[in-house]
Amino acid sequence: MTYANSTKGNDNGYVQPNYLNYIVSLHQLRKQVESPLPAEVMDILADYPGTFDVLQDSLAIYVPATVDGNVVADTSKHIEQTKTFLTKLFDGNSSGEKAGQYHSPVHGIVPENVVVVKSFMTRAALCKHLPQVLDFVAYLQKELRQECIAFEINGIMLLAKTRLEELLWG
Repeated sequence: MTYANSTKGNDNGYVQPNYLNYIVSLHQLRKQVESPLPAEVMDILADYPGTFDVLQDSLAIYVPATVDGNVVADTSKHIEQTKTFLTKLFDGNSSGEKAGQYHSPVHGIVPENVVVVKSFMTRAALCKHLPQVLDFVAYLQKELRQECIAFEINGIMLLAKTRLEELLWG
């Protein structure tokens, strides 16, 4: 397989990529994997004279605007930490506010605003950095004293429920 933006090839035709996020031509990608994109869209993209980064996976962290489960607080520091963290791991993020509510066994129905910080990445990058993401989510849970912290992988919601006694007392 030949990668765009790569350095010298060897006698076997292998081309050493010059960075971690490989840019694979869509013609080659189409031959290797079944695309979630319709064939007509793939045909149009394949005829484009440029290349595309293929980021098939996504991860989002929901940063709550409360502490102690139901006390409204300024969590802007944690929002910025989350944005910086995901950008360092996955080269970028987008974020937006959402209003919602959840049922707490301790506090009942809790209305809560959250900021969702989302990044897209390759499968390799997701697998490589997922342990760090889990540690970061545990950090947020401890810092904000939450029963759990929500995050998504490829649109599937996960509720991280690290036992607080382990976070607080080791």
